Amino acid sequence: MQDLPDMVAIKDADFSKVDAVFCCLPHGTTQEIVASLPTTLKVVDLSADFRLRDTSQYEEWYNQPHRAPDLQKEAIYGLTEILRDNIRNARVVANPGCYPTSVQLPLVPLLEAGLIQTRNIIIDAKSGVSGAGRGAKEANLYTEISEGINSYGVTRHRHEND
Repeated sequence: MQDLPDMVAIKDADFSKVDAVFCCLPHGTTQEIVASLPTTLKVVDLSADFRLRDTSQYEEWYNQPHRAPDLQKEAIYGLTEILRDNIRNARVVANPGCYPTSVQLPLVPLLEAGLIQTRNIIIDAKSGVSGAGRGAKEANLYTEISEGINSYGVTRHRHEND
């Protein structure tokens, strides 16, 4: 087994030998943490905190103001498979969520090669109940979801702008 470093609080971390940080926190918590990290670090954020370029849209979709608007301006949203050069030079990378990733990876190469038309593209995507968040909701109980499909957020979903 490999020798792994001890887990420590962010405030106690020694970043002198760290090149990159992956943040995997709930939306709304990453902004201040990333803003407090040394500016020499590359950051890949897996939350939704840096995905929307316009911070007023973030507030509209997540019902809270963006707490690192200056940092948001320098964040690059995208996947290395598609925006490798932009991401290589970015300090903060906003990683797309699971649905945008599952849509972009197959579609972008086809669109760039002119192999499909840009109109009437239909994405029919489904995820397990884990895609519905961590909240304890009756709609997420096994008895409610077993052997069936439910839609949620069809007309307005917070990851729609991703």
